Order: sequence, then structure tokens, then C-alpha cells
Amino acid sequence: MTLRLPSNCTVDAVPGSTLTTLPGWTLDALNVGPFRSAQGYDAHFARTMGSTCDFGDEFRFSDDTLLLETLILNVPERNLDRGELAAWKESPVSPGLLRLRERESFLFDETTARYFARDGSALLCFFDEFVPTERRYRINVAPSLDLLSDDGRYYGWMLSWPVRHLIPGTLGGSSSPARLEDDPELVPLVHE
Repeated sequence: MTLRLPSNCTVDAVPGSTLTTLPGWTLDALNVGPFRSAQGYDAHFARTMGSTCDFGDEFRFSDDTLLLETLILNVPERNLDRGELAAWKESPVSPGLLRLRERESFLFDETTARYFARDGSALLCFFDEFVPTERRYRINVAPSLDLLSDDGRYYGWMLSWPVRHLIPGTLGGSSSPARLEDDPELVPLVHE
């Protein structure tokens, strides 16, 4: 399967293995890998290629295998419920990673809207200018994190049970939660 990214770069979805790092959520961003302020980030950035969060979301790929290694996904401020969360949850899902077709860096626009489920079961981030079709597919790239494909086009991403992924510090803290746990009292606080 191929996936067209917002930059018109096409990548392959390689079924099978996923990233093992737990996503860490800081309300305004989701990290799967080191924070930009973390020690060792510059070395990681130098040995990988892809997009940078200076201009949108950051997708970094191994220079050797061209497989996805880390992500930094911005969470849009605009909350928009288009009633499509159930359809995404029911869409086919397969574990896998993205792989570049060639060594290249590219721009990657961040999503423009989000929807946080009232029951706390999911955070859906998407491009509000796209109208979804019935050809939905999810690529599970990390624990609880799916990249969304709509008719072969990158549509956004979905984090299941996002409150479990909240991390204590924002910048400079651990890049992933120590353990996944529910705190039902937090769901109403982060909903809006």
C-alpha cells in the first residue's frame, strides 16, 4: 500500500513491525521519540531524514532502512466534530511502518482540526479541508497510534485513550509516559 503525504511525497506502508516507543502527549503535541529539547535529539536528527516540525509535523526516517523512526505530531487548537470518529474506529487497521521510496527531506503540513471523544476513547487529528471517502484505512505505527489513510491519501492520525499518554513535563521531560493508566477525572479537563 502507498500513502500520499501532504507534500505530494509518496511513501510505502510496510506491514508488520511498529515503533515500540509509547507515544507521549503534552496537549499541544504528540511525541513518539525524543523531544526536540532532549539530550541526543540533534544526533538523532542528523542520522535521520524526512520532515521537521519547524514547518509542520515531524516524520523522521532511518538513513539506512528508510523506515519511519520517530514522529512529532502537533495537535491543532480547533476542535471540530464531523461525526466521523466511529467510522475511523471501525475501519480496517494493520500494524506497519512507513518507508520512504528515496532518500529525501520534505515539508509536512500539520493537521488543521481535532476531535477529542467525550468518553476519552480517542483523539482524532485531521485536515478539515479533506472530505473523507468510504476508502478508510488505519496504519498502526506505535502503541495506540494510527496514521489515517483515506483513498491512499494521508488524512491525519488517531491516538486511542489519549489521557493514558499524558506525560508530566512538557519540554525537557520524559518523551513517553512511564506507564499507561486511566484517570477518568482528566477526561473532562482535556476535552475542550
